[in-house]
Amino acid sequence: MKYLKIAMLASLILLLFIAFANAQELQSMTGAVVSKSLRHLIIRGQDGNEYTFRIGHNTVYNVGRLYGGDRVRIDYKKHKGVWVAYTVIALRPR
Repeated sequence: MKYLKIAMLASLILLLFIAFANAQELQSMTGAVVSKSLRHLIIRGQDGNEYTFRIGHNTVYNVGRLYGGDRVRIDYKKHKGVWVAYTVIALRPR
């Protein structure tokens, strides 16, 4: 029984270590909307380059619709090599 408790505690510590090691901070980008489709949002950044973000049903918006030219701030992180948008905030809502 004693060894079972020690094994369970060790496995819990190992799982917590793995979870914190894989956690990433969200990054932010500000730019203008170029286009939006069902699964992708293309933004022209302040440096003039276009960036594509994956969006889905978990992406949080503070506006109902996004139009071309709207200035937005996106909180994102890279997941399996793809930039995934978690929050899209319109800087000047219509």
